[in-house]
Amino acid sequence: MLLLDMTQTLGRSSDLQYFSIALGGSNHGGWYRLLPGDCVEMLAIGLMRTLPLEGQSAEVLAVHALTEFVRERQLRGEPVPTL
Repeated sequence: MLLLDMTQTLGRSSDLQYFSIALGGSNHGGWYRLLPGDCVEMLAIGLMRTLPLEGQSAEVLAVHALTEFVRERQLRGEPVPTL
């Protein structure tokens, strides 16, 4: 898994953290950020979810949400955005 600090990419301060996952020979990526109230917002092409942290790290929740999204689309035979 790859994590980047978006300040390096954008050249300015940002609260978004980039991550990527590899599933079935394809790479998928998204961004996440912490929200007030112990929640994380996860963003990817075709996906936007707000999840409670519930004692887990924001990174773990974001990876899980994207993995679930990709697997569900693959099972339905729908196209899945890749990197």
